[in-house]
Amino acid sequence: MIKTNSRVSVTCEKETLTILTSLAKQRHISVSAVAHDLITDSIDRIEDAYLSRLAERRYRQNSKLISHKEAWKTTKSSTKAK
Repeated sequence: MIKTNSRVSVTCEKETLTILTSLAKQRHISVSAVAHDLITDSIDRIEDAYLSRLAERRYRQNSKLISHKEAWKTTKSSTKAK
């Protein structure tokens, strides 16, 4: 069986491991699954913060606004060109 997910080894303090273990027991999942969920959530928050800053910067620069319909129209036509 081929595994599609890569593995990452993480070293953490005892207190952090205790918290991860406690969360895993409460949720009835593995410590690795808890760590995965927390890392994924953190990445999502970082991405959201970046995109919010980008949107704010564009808004302040008085960038040209386009409608939702126009945005998707542009996206669909660029996809068809490929």
